[in-house]
Amino acid sequence: MKKILLLIAATAILALSSCSKEVTPVNGDTLPTKATVSGHARYCTYKQNNTLNYPLPVKKGTVINVFYGTPDTNGDIQFAYTSTTSDKNGYFEIELGCPVGKTLTVKVNAMIEADSYASPSTGGNAISTKSYLFGEVSQDIPCGGAKYFDLILLPTANFGNPGLTQP
Repeated sequence: MKKILLLIAATAILALSSCSKEVTPVNGDTLPTKATVSGHARYCTYKQNNTLNYPLPVKKGTVINVFYGTPDTNGDIQFAYTSTTSDKNGYFEIELGCPVGKTLTVKVNAMIEADSYASPSTGGNAISTKSYLFGEVSQDIPCGGAKYFDLILLPTANFGNPGLTQP
């Protein structure tokens, strides 16, 4: 009888001590399954004849924005945000935590400033002006998988001279 009581007491103590342990929060850092996002960020500016220059890598340290999430039962996605930076060749890579058996929808984008040609809205020859260049790519990545993102930034707005439009 004493052995049974000691066994019950020892079991109760073990059960109580295991309940007092802290629970680790589940987030992208603690999820064991990852999805790898990698790619190159390059930009194209316009030439004076309104054709695009050959793509060049963005500068080292350019911020690459990464938005990711899994669709809910209605197909809606509440995106989380993180970022990484490019190397001297425009290459970037980041691992995202992903719930097992799910697929992440990932959007990658970046914005830079560069000189590009734009045409006066009244007509005439294109002139070089300061421009914002932007690009975005979206893909689905199964957890445990990897995808390559070819991120091309194009002129979207001019801020150097008034009255200019992009080709």
